[in-house]
Amino acid sequence: MLNSIFIKTFIARLLSFVVSVFLLAFPVCAQSYGDPVDELLFSSEDPAEDADADKTGSAKEEIPAKFEKANLDMHVVYGQYNNMLSVINLSQERRGFAYILNSNYKRSNDYGYKDTVYNNSSFFENSLEFSGNLSFDDSFSSTLTVGVENDSRGMFDKIDYSREEKDKFTIYSKNIRKFSQNYEAYIVFDAAFYKHRLERRDEEAESIRNYLTRYAGEVGGEYIWSSSNRISYMVQGSQYNYSETGIGDDRFIHGQIVDDFKITGLFGANVGLNTAWSKDSGLFAWDAQGIPLPLMPMAGITFFGNDYYTVYSNYKYTLESFRPEEYYFSLNYISPTYNLPPAKVHYADLQLDLMMPGAFSVKSVLSYEKSNNFYNYLPSEVSENLLTAHAVPASKWSFTTDLDMNLIGKKVRFLGSYHLKYFQAEENITYQPEVTYIMGLRYDGSLLNVDWTNHFLGEVYVNPETGKKLDNATVGYLDIQFKATESFYAYLRLENLYNEMYYIRDGYPESGLTILFGLRVIL
Repeated sequence: MLNSIFIKTFIARLLSFVVSVFLLAFPVCAQSYGDPVDELLFSSEDPAEDADADKTGSAKEEIPAKFEKANLDMHVVYGQYNNMLSVINLSQERRGFAYILNSNYKRSNDYGYKDTVYNNSSFFENSLEFSGNLSFDDSFSSTLTVGVENDSRGMFDKIDYSREEKDKFTIYSKNIRKFSQNYEAYIVFDAAFYKHRLERRDEEAESIRNYLTRYAGEVGGEYIWSSSNRISYMVQGSQYNYSETGIGDDRFIHGQIVDDFKITGLFGANVGLNTAWSKDSGLFAWDAQGIPLPLMPMAGITFFGNDYYTVYSNYKYTLESFRPEEYYFSLNYISPTYNLPPAKVHYADLQLDLMMPGAFSVKSVLSYEKSNNFYNYLPSEVSENLLTAHAVPASKWSFTTDLDMNLIGKKVRFLGSYHLKYFQAEENITYQPEVTYIMGLRYDGSLLNVDWTNHFLGEVYVNPETGKKLDNATVGYLDIQFKATESFYAYLRLENLYNEMYYIRDGYPESGLTILFGLRVIL
């Protein structure tokens, strides 16, 4: 099984490399994108910042020489347990066209903790994504994103199932047409295919195969009435087709219209209405003193301080469909239940943005959410070693703050992220840590780059009906890159730096300290 998986993955990687070499043959503009893990924790650059850079000046203006080559950032590291991590990021840009090609691959043989090696713990993760933007002129642009992901994990010594495998294919297209200086409209097509498999170990168990196909579309636009008033609208629809017998197709339609306006130079507001229809629950209606109203309210206010702070506040009452592809495929060792009802949700938030250009930025959000169908994880009837979900009424308070600060002449960068959640429900809300935070330091020198990050994972309930919890843990990562030449770096990566014994899923331990060595190439 693993050999065939490895062959398929190797072929996919080979094809992606051939595509990369082919694309490198064209003279285009380069833009750097780092390791996706580093981007998540450390990057504050917006890839769209330079998207319109070529729209100014004469059409005969020559492209600067520095934009005549592609940018390739690739690193490969190898270490304990035959663990390998490979990341390739290729970006190109020329007048009217830009794209990014990202490839990520990670694998490991059976791993362990200290002197213990866990049987049947091997895994691999593979993803390949292409995203391109084409601008025909100032009035029309088109974006296309295509992605493929594969995931295969051994289920340790569980007696019923031996391995879980997941596949995902997505395609997304958005086309924007600007009809005048005041009006623009867009159309979106979105499709995806998700497949989930469980290989049996016990002869009494049955191997499980299921999949879903999702189709979605959206149309919308914006009309600017004046410099202080604009109105936007959107209508989207989606359909889910399931492979499981007895589960019918699911359809969902949602639409909204919002008027956004400034009252003064320092104060703005928006008001709107939204409506929705679901195959399961029909037209979404708000019972206002016995009168069903099919239009739900939306409102918000904004205080524009100056260049240093902004305050936002929003409220909406809406119907949200169950999205199994987002809820299940982000978690391992699952047995999906697809026919869960949509949720009626009251949502309100208060957001504060503080910034000192070149020094620091802080974003804090306090939010409240009340749902009649919050999707909570629980052990599956198929196996106690697998998770599924059901709907339960719940309320959630959450607070998030993110800090980005430059230190020591901008050579050292500190990033911190803190998340706090509090639930009120009839049962324990599982796999939702009350407290999590990430703290990281990054040093960029002429010869040495160092990334040191720490993830604190708070306690989580593992069963709605019992008080059992997974213990908290602090997981550290250290990346050291030594510049050998202008384009080559020696790379050292330490995962689980403090050698913590920890779990993300009950019954499935994570690896202890893992040391990897390799190279990073930047062209």
